[in-house]
Amino acid sequence: MVNIASHIPGFVHRSPSRYAAYHRLIAQSRFTLCPRGFGPTSFRLYETLALGSIPIYIWDDFPWLPYEDKLDWARLALILQASDLDRLPELIQSTTDDQQQNILDYAASHFDNYFSYPGVCEQIATQLDRLAHP
Repeated sequence: MVNIASHIPGFVHRSPSRYAAYHRLIAQSRFTLCPRGFGPTSFRLYETLALGSIPIYIWDDFPWLPYEDKLDWARLALILQASDLDRLPELIQSTTDDQQQNILDYAASHFDNYFSYPGVCEQIATQLDRLAHP
């Protein structure tokens, strides 16, 4: 199928080995940069949480993070405004091993309820129920 579609303009194929290498790289990294993409948040943020790395969420106009009413994002990630990128090395270096482990532990303890497929479905159902029954 890839050979058939490869001539179509705009067709992009990510080889499974490259995707696996990408996941291995994140899983082996203590920190992972998660800048916002074209949308309001970063898919890499969720991949990073799933793979056990500490996300560095970079935003430009306002931080757009899910479950802000339920999760303490300061305990879940390093958060940095794009205009402060020059502070990134200092931010990483000043995060102690204990703080890093606390972030990883907090992320692991909340992952299943908020970021796994069943957890996200449950959060959506709960929110819909609240909207339907105020």
